[in-house]
Amino acid sequence: MLLTSIRMRVPVRQWRFVGWFLAFAFLAGGSGAAYEYARLGGSAAAATDQVTNEVRQAFSEITSTLEQAATGVAREHDLVVRAATDPAAARTLFDLLNQWAKDDRAVTVYGADGTPLAWSGRPSDLPRPSVSGPEALLIAPGPSGPRLVRVQPVTGEHPERPGEVARRVGSIVAETPLPVTRPN
Repeated sequence: MLLTSIRMRVPVRQWRFVGWFLAFAFLAGGSGAAYEYARLGGSAAAATDQVTNEVRQAFSEITSTLEQAATGVAREHDLVVRAATDPAAARTLFDLLNQWAKDDRAVTVYGADGTPLAWSGRPSDLPRPSVSGPEALLIAPGPSGPRLVRVQPVTGEHPERPGEVARRVGSIVAETPLPVTRPN
């Protein structure tokens, strides 16, 4: 009799376990589907729009921080001019760059001839035409992946005609790695 009652209880326990397992599986699946619907929308087009907007917003934020760094340093054009010949000005320029190079961002100041005067962070090695060219936003290869690079020319007043901006005294290059996803 004892053996018969044990046999009858085992199937009930197994079914109870299976029932709880299925309930939790449906709960997990339902909550995952609800999260996906809330996060990405109800269709593939809505998901594409959502992801596109997030990428554009992230790119805009990265571009904005690079532009702020480049223009912030470019405002100190007198310091850039003096740093080429004055070691004290170069030290001051290094200190200034340390304020702008945060997180993974790097900032480099180049002289009028394209030689680096001061840097902060981990800058990449850019070709001279990119550094001495016009204002630009470009993507450059880096040791840890692609980098977004902002080039900002620094101009000074013409020595013989005050008020006329005529000559290039240097360039500011602000850069940061682009976020990438790596396959598992």
